[in-house]
Amino acid sequence: MSDPLDIQTDREGREHEPVTVFIGDKRVTFPSDDVTGRQIKDKGDIPLDYSLYRRHPGDNEPISNDEQVELHQGDHFFSRPPSNVS
Repeated sequence: MSDPLDIQTDREGREHEPVTVFIGDKRVTFPSDDVTGRQIKDKGDIPLDYSLYRRHPGDNEPISNDEQVELHQGDHFFSRPPSNVS
């Protein structure tokens, strides 16, 4: 059971517990499971022009800066620099 002091309430009054994920090799905790790609990049010190992905078995999910993301405990994210290939 989680500590009631760890639970955060969002603007709509929904309760959220902190979520710990990995961004590259960095372990990061968010106060809520509802974030944007930009917030993930900020916590992971990733430049905004880099591409961000969530690791999935067999495929990786691209995430844009303004996309809303529901985090899950232990999610893994990684980034790639912008490509100059045309």
